Amino acid sequence: MHTSSTSAPSATWLSLPAEMKLSVIEQLELDDVKTFATLNHQSYALSIPSLWRSIGLHNIEAVQACAQTVNSEYLAYTRHLVICTKSSKDTLLTPHKVDAQIISQLMIDLFSNAPNSNSLP
Repeated sequence: MHTSSTSAPSATWLSLPAEMKLSVIEQLELDDVKTFATLNHQSYALSIPSLWRSIGLHNIEAVQACAQTVNSEYLAYTRHLVICTKSSKDTLLTPHKVDAQIISQLMIDLFSNAPNSNSLP
């Protein structure tokens, strides 16, 4: 005896629309997003909003490196930002002075091309 069963077609990851994939990725922990981003080019592209949602630049050297090397389009996804403008060379005995103009210029360089930088808290 043969019984026919009708089951709903199953969806695969590849068949899901990008919006659904993004929704799933947003639920992942950052370490899991980083792992997912290494799978292939599409996974990396889908991971960019989650990878750049929160940024910590913990010294002036990190701010400078970000301003010089990061694709400014990625900063459009940033919703939480921590910036410290002290130098990593600072010590209790010999604080390293960083010119306020240099800091200001770095901030301008960092966010001048970020379309959503005005929405940062």
